[in-house]
Amino acid sequence: MKKNDLALFFFPASIAIITVLSAIMLVQQFSKFEKAYLREATDSIIQKTDLATQIITPFIESENMEEAKEFCLQFSDQPSTLRLTLIDSQGNVLSDTKENSEIFDNHLLRTEVQRALAGTPEVQIRYSSTLNQQMIYYAKPINSVSGQTYILRVAETNKHVQEILSLAKLNLFFALLLGAAFITLLILYIVHRVRRPLVKLQESAVRITQGYLDEKIFIPNSGIIRDLAINLREMEEKLREQLEYVTHENTERELIYQTMGEAILIINRDGEVLSHNHAADHLFGIQQSTPSFNINRAGSTELILLVQNAFEEHKKIEKELILSRDGHELILYIRGSLIIRQETPCLLMVITDLTNLHKLESFRIDFVTNVSHEIKTPLTSILSAVESLEDGGIHNPEYAEKFLSILSQQSKRLNFLVQDILSLATLEQRQNSENKNFTLFRMDSTVENAVNACLAMADENNIELQITENTPLEIQGDCGYLEEALINLITNAIRYSKSPKVEISLTQEDKEAVIAVRDFGIGISSEHTHRIFERFYRVHKERSRQFGGTGLGLAIVKHIAKLHKGAATLETAPGKGCTFKITLPLHQ
Repeated sequence: MKKNDLALFFFPASIAIITVLSAIMLVQQFSKFEKAYLREATDSIIQKTDLATQIITPFIESENMEEAKEFCLQFSDQPSTLRLTLIDSQGNVLSDTKENSEIFDNHLLRTEVQRALAGTPEVQIRYSSTLNQQMIYYAKPINSVSGQTYILRVAETNKHVQEILSLAKLNLFFALLLGAAFITLLILYIVHRVRRPLVKLQESAVRITQGYLDEKIFIPNSGIIRDLAINLREMEEKLREQLEYVTHENTERELIYQTMGEAILIINRDGEVLSHNHAADHLFGIQQSTPSFNINRAGSTELILLVQNAFEEHKKIEKELILSRDGHELILYIRGSLIIRQETPCLLMVITDLTNLHKLESFRIDFVTNVSHEIKTPLTSILSAVESLEDGGIHNPEYAEKFLSILSQQSKRLNFLVQDILSLATLEQRQNSENKNFTLFRMDSTVENAVNACLAMADENNIELQITENTPLEIQGDCGYLEEALINLITNAIRYSKSPKVEISLTQEDKEAVIAVRDFGIGISSEHTHRIFERFYRVHKERSRQFGGTGLGLAIVKHIAKLHKGAATLETAPGKGCTFKITLPLHQ
């Protein structure tokens, strides 16, 4: 039995103990009453025997036995419970108050008779077979003048007292039986109406604490536990609602925490990272298999000192620093403040990666500088030609024709530059748009159109254009943009490669279409390959401007490829020519 059960059964057990103790006390009291009654009866019968002896002794001493017998018989007419029996020394009954003396057997062996003959009278209590009841006996010797010894025995029934005691014992037995029945019924009630519902309530509570929140609290149909069970179920439902609300909030908070672009870390005084999000995993290379990480392994002494100072000086931190990671330098903006987590001071640190922002800012500055420079050059030439014409050159046909040629050439160059800038802006806008208005078209036909558009330029430069392979493939996209990209690649090969031949091919690799423009010219050194697709980047600036290039052609090619979820790449080596490729996903 459990301790809780012991507490539950304490009340009926107490009643049972009190009942048993009361019964023991009553039995003891009955025993004392019986002994006291026997002592009183003993004293009474001795006194009565002594009195009867005093009356009958003169008759026996004078051997007047008839008077003596008559004295014994006269008690039969009295309502007294006393019984007198006169017995001779041989045990023969001479006279008896209740019965005819002739029917008695010899009384010599009776205990009270033996005691009287021995001179030590003693009260005896035993069952009388003659009267069929419990009797108290006391015998006393009487000597006659002739020396004959007689025994006067006095007997008195204790039937009334025995009946009272028997009735009391019977009542006590029934009282104990009734108490036992009451206790049994009480225990059964506690077991069925209290203990079992409590056990089921406890089992439901254990299941809930184990995480089974859908567990329903048991409610009995009746009993004193019903109201408690109903209140517990209401409490459970409210607790479940609160828990669902908190869980939902925590899930949302964790989702926000994990999807934030900033790296968030919670660090203790020893530098151990107690919590971190996915951005921090990516920034510091924290593996999911080994999530334990110490900020001392971040690879930045400045960052470590920053964390130490935050704990020592107990103030917020805000600083921009550089972190080397995989051969690259990351520009990080760090903010942090101390918080209390589980009664322990910790540092909440938010790290923003400003590397791309700085690159964009640098790119913006470079772009503005390059655009300004590219526009300034033709504008300067146009303004100079206009000033010369205004200064009188317009009246000299030779000078006028020269300056007009400069105006035309530089205006076209400026127009090409503006058109390319607008094309890049349009491409970037379409990349960010969900509706790109693509159509399904044959890419092999686009390749033929681009080559045909560049034949005249190739003939002027004595360069052979050859389509080595043109696989019929269907592309989902903008055929005009892809034709423009291919023309840009072929034009660049004609202008700058110094190759006698340019090969164009369209092939399929896995689920992608690969457009390749290959020349066999001077090639490009490796120092330029990673920047070749940047805006306004030129390998040979003077030669590019000489041929009227804007420096945006390859940047346009890259953005057209990205618009079609593809990529533009370069394979080259000095003296071995170049192979520009556009890889595009095929229509499924």
